[in-house]
Amino acid sequence: MDEELKETMLKVAEFSNEDKVKVIRRINKLFIGGFVAAVTYMVLFFTDNADNFLGGLCLGITFGMILLDL
Repeated sequence: MDEELKETMLKVAEFSNEDKVKVIRRINKLFIGGFVAAVTYMVLFFTDNADNFLGGLCLGITFGMILLDL
């Protein structure tokens, strides 16, 4: 019985670790996307081209990623 319980606990721990890795990878991808959008917006802002659809889209993506990362 103890051996079976030990195996079950190891499987649960392994599944938990795999789940954490998936979540961390997703958060990293979202952070990179938000960072790219922020840099794109800054480039548009400093070249006085930020008041168009692309500028608004980049600003919206950046804001959304900040909210998701909290």
